[in-house]
Amino acid sequence: MRTKMFWVLGAAVVMVAVVSAACTGAVGPQGAAGTQGVAGAKGDTGPQGSAGLQGPVGLTGATGAQGPAGERGPAGPQGLQGPAVAPGPTLANVQKAITDTLSTYNKSLPLWAIQPGTATVMRQFTESFNLMWFAAQGGNWDFAGFELYRVGEQAKIIRVTRPARTALLDNWATPNVAALSEAIKAKDKAAFEQAYDNAVAGCNFCHAGSEGGGFPMEAIKITRPTAPIYSNINFNYP
Repeated sequence: MRTKMFWVLGAAVVMVAVVSAACTGAVGPQGAAGTQGVAGAKGDTGPQGSAGLQGPVGLTGATGAQGPAGERGPAGPQGLQGPAVAPGPTLANVQKAITDTLSTYNKSLPLWAIQPGTATVMRQFTESFNLMWFAAQGGNWDFAGFELYRVGEQAKIIRVTRPARTALLDNWATPNVAALSEAIKAKDKAAFEQAYDNAVAGCNFCHAGSEGGGFPMEAIKITRPTAPIYSNINFNYP
């Protein structure tokens, strides 16, 4: 049944095609193309007009004459010469001034005012004489000699900070320090004790004619020590 239907449809399509062809007719041949017309001729270009004439250049005016130079004014007065300046100090002069200031006692200068005076040195003398005595008693002559050396070093302070007392100091030190030195070198205890007593007597003699801070030094009397100033020193010879 389905196959028969397909055949009917196919026959109908064929019939439609045949009828359409018969109605349309055959297509006729294409006509020939027409001939192109001739292009028109181009007209001539007209002549260019002439340029106008340039006007004449104007004349340059004459340069004016330069005026005469003015007269030079008179010279001003010469300035006054400044005062002469003294030449500055030389390095040698500066060094000398510093040395003189530091080497010459001047109690008005703070640095000098705080330097130890005679009383401070006398306390150091007392310490050295105490140690020297007990060192000699123990036969420790090297120790005794060292303390005598310290006395000489301490005396230098007075010569610088209290120059007015130098002569009095030297009158005491010259004979007494020499006698103590000889006894210590000889390790002679008896000679040492005699020189020691003479040195102490000389100290008291100086005190009798001196004053310090407004107080008479006669009140200060020196004797042989009875006990070491330091208890932790072994004064015996090693």
